[in-house]
Amino acid sequence: MPKTATHQTNPHQPCQIAIRIPGHLKNQIVDHCQQHQTSITQWLTHLIQEALLTDKGVIPRPADHPLPNVADVISGYLQGERVLGPCGRLWGECEAAGVVGVNGVGFCGCGVRVV
Repeated sequence: MPKTATHQTNPHQPCQIAIRIPGHLKNQIVDHCQQHQTSITQWLTHLIQEALLTDKGVIPRPADHPLPNVADVISGYLQGERVLGPCGRLWGECEAAGVVGVNGVGFCGCGVRVV
């Protein structure tokens, strides 16, 4: 009898999920990840995150602008320029300031993928 899935007690603690797949599928995944210079964990995490966001109705799209670093925000403030977030909205209005990354891939509240 299979185990029933349970929630993680600490949602910020990494956990492991094990799946069984045919060897030919694993070989295709390994080849794909090597071609794109990423790990299997990063690639699968990215796919799962996109699927969960799509299920919620948030369609992830690539960033229009790069994620500004602290120096960009400070220099923009001092020069009187407007700094744009990844979604194209003003940095203060965009929810990208609260991006939570998962293995190098993050999503802002606007549904924009920030790498």
